[in-house]
Amino acid sequence: MLPNLSALPTSARCPQWPEAPTPPPPGDNGDDRYFYLWHRPRDASFPQPELVNRIAFSGGVVPEYAKDNPMSVPQMRPLDAESFADGIDAFLKHDMDMRTRLTHGSVGSLAWFYMNRRSEGTALEYANEHELVFRVPREWLVHNALSCSEQPPRDDHSPPGYAGSRFVTALRVPLEYRILSTTPLRNEENRAMGFLEVTDLLYGAHIEEDPTSRMRYESPPPPLPPWVFVNPF
Repeated sequence: MLPNLSALPTSARCPQWPEAPTPPPPGDNGDDRYFYLWHRPRDASFPQPELVNRIAFSGGVVPEYAKDNPMSVPQMRPLDAESFADGIDAFLKHDMDMRTRLTHGSVGSLAWFYMNRRSEGTALEYANEHELVFRVPREWLVHNALSCSEQPPRDDHSPPGYAGSRFVTALRVPLEYRILSTTPLRNEENRAMGFLEVTDLLYGAHIEEDPTSRMRYESPPPPLPPWVFVNPF
């Protein structure tokens, strides 16, 4: 059973800045495109129904800092937002820098998902009341591209056809997109987006906003403390 969001007070459901209208969930009668997201609490290799229920009934999957107040995280990019969301901007700067990209914590401030599949199988195969599987319309992704990224992110040194297999976002993916059935939609094979198509969309939106945002670089090493002796010879 999904939570009844309409029963929540308006102040809990809506942030204090304007959001774009949330696109409706993909339906069986349409031809709109979509992709799948799958969140496993604590990245477990097995279902955790209690944690799944807690997340669903509290408002959805959110960045770590918002776990005490999930409904404070918008599910659509604010209409007055400019450039990248703070969490995505920090994420890209972390992962484009070769000195920091392999260090821990690059996705800690974002909500993370597997995109379409993980080692156990496809997201759709695992859609049930014990899992957090979402069927997300392409329209949502297009509007929110600057608040999302594939993970690991493509950079200007990535080989042709590189596609991330995970997905991070500074937003709360609408619970209206959660699915509990493994039944595919009509014309699923043509409507469902794969890793590469999602990556292409995000990468294109990011470099259109800032051509340097996906350029790999190496920051200078931090300065040595003044008490460290350096032999000049």
